[in-house]
Amino acid sequence: MNTRNKPKIFLRKLRSQSLILRDKFFNSKRILKIMLPVVTGLFFTVLVAVITVSISYSNKIVTEIYKLNPEFNTAVILARDSTNLLDRGKELIEKKIITKLYLVNIGENASSFVPKPDYVEKELFYNSIIEFCTKIQSDALIHKFIIVGSKPNLITSSFICNSKGIYTEGFMPDNESEDRLNYVGLVVDIINLIFNP
Repeated sequence: MNTRNKPKIFLRKLRSQSLILRDKFFNSKRILKIMLPVVTGLFFTVLVAVITVSISYSNKIVTEIYKLNPEFNTAVILARDSTNLLDRGKELIEKKIITKLYLVNIGENASSFVPKPDYVEKELFYNSIIEFCTKIQSDALIHKFIIVGSKPNLITSSFICNSKGIYTEGFMPDNESEDRLNYVGLVVDIINLIFNP
């Protein structure tokens, strides 16, 4: 056999082997078979997490003042929910349930109450609930507090704050809001917490 043809034969064999391997491992059907169970499993995991968070935190929301945990001496009002919640915060102070009250505005376009009521210790502004739960400890020097707000925001903020190691209790006086929980937002928050704990 001609020795000059040996490299060509070797290259041809190598090329045919690489084509066989490519067809075996990198064809679209095989990739779909591998990825479909992973994507399906991830979807159902997140779905179960959202349903679990929604149900468990809904059940923990307190609707009457006398049921609030006496260990808490601070409350945070999520101001974007309703201005009526300020009256509820004032009531908590007057009944000596709490000693400090903070007003929290969440969102890029969060507006300030002018003027800030005297009974409010401090008014704070955050871009998101994740930022609120991350910075509230240093900004207000508190690590456990009552959150006063509407049901969807109580569920989301309580879940995220608890995930960040802050102990919270949700207080929704007189079924303040019947708004629906933003499930897509909660999914995004859960994914953010997984990748940015």
